[in-house]
Amino acid sequence: MDPVRSDHQLRWRRALQFDLAADAAGRGGDRRATALFAGGDRCNDGALRVSEVASDRLVYLSAATPFRLLNPTGNDSWHLLDLKNHVDANPGAKPAPFLGWQPGRDVADSATACAGQLVKSYNFKTDRLDVLGVHIDRQAFLDAEQGSKQACINEWLKRQPFQRADAFDSRVLDVDLDTWSEMLATLESDCSG
Repeated sequence: MDPVRSDHQLRWRRALQFDLAADAAGRGGDRRATALFAGGDRCNDGALRVSEVASDRLVYLSAATPFRLLNPTGNDSWHLLDLKNHVDANPGAKPAPFLGWQPGRDVADSATACAGQLVKSYNFKTDRLDVLGVHIDRQAFLDAEQGSKQACINEWLKRQPFQRADAFDSRVLDVDLDTWSEMLATLESDCSG
């Protein structure tokens, strides 16, 4: 059974429809639900796809650029913040991206530069959204050329362990958020200069 029936963009939001399975007691099964989630433009947090549905949470993926993969937990639109800071008299409120690298200028971030996906979990009971990890398409990431730091980042990525005993596809790396943060610490020493 395919849990996703449609994906409609609604002013930077996406409506995801999915099937709810019955819980262990047999309650609540065979129902269709629709949830409205923030979603962006194509590779900038767009292309939302349901991965898993449970009684208390929905796990979904959103498309990500190399810049977004380096900043998986930021909920800010970096492009809009840059525009706001050009207009605003107090630009100090902008959160800093990973290593201070800017989208487009330092790291690929165009709406067509898909390099993987963020894995997110929305808890129905607590109304909380968490990033669980990243799903990286190695070749797509390496194909990204935009940005002054991208070549160094690509060389770093080539040295990362994409081969796993349980891996279905050696081109794809699924990493939980804690492991990804540890990996990014090595990127800082390689490319921060």
